[in-house]
Amino acid sequence: ALNQLVTRCYNCSGVLALPTASGKTRCALYWAKLLNKPFIVLVHRVELLRQWKEEIEKYFGFVPTVIGAGEDKEGDERATVAMIQTISARIKKDKDWKIDTGLLVIDECHTCPAKTFYEVSMHIDAQYRLGLSATPTRSDGAELKIFAACGKVAAVVSVEDLVNDGYLAAP
Repeated sequence: ALNQLVTRCYNCSGVLALPTASGKTRCALYWAKLLNKPFIVLVHRVELLRQWKEEIEKYFGFVPTVIGAGEDKEGDERATVAMIQTISARIKKDKDWKIDTGLLVIDECHTCPAKTFYEVSMHIDAQYRLGLSATPTRSDGAELKIFAACGKVAAVVSVEDLVNDGYLAAP
């Protein structure tokens, strides 16, 4: 069902609003596979950097380039996982430093309104943008920056949907 959801909306940019542990990472990797373009994943925590690196290795069978958290490593140029903080520091050193990619994936995109996160996400030139979050709306009204960085909400899946489709056990 999630693959059908991604297939239905993969040729546009937007936010996938999926509950915790529902497969946001897998959906993004499937989307990247369908697009068959280089992609970069932006994260704000070391645990997410490592998770994405491992998932890309499992899903695609190659080691991605990693930028940040003291783990800078050249890998396959088809995929990059990067820490926002490291990219921000590189941009501050060299204002002309750019990233040009087919797909930008912003994990935990509800954090996009933070100054550094927003600046970095807008500095990346991407043909497609995909935001991932369980909660893409905010009480402070700052979701406009999420939509500017990722596009509008493309799909929403609730816990109830996952229970009804047999992915989660009923409480």
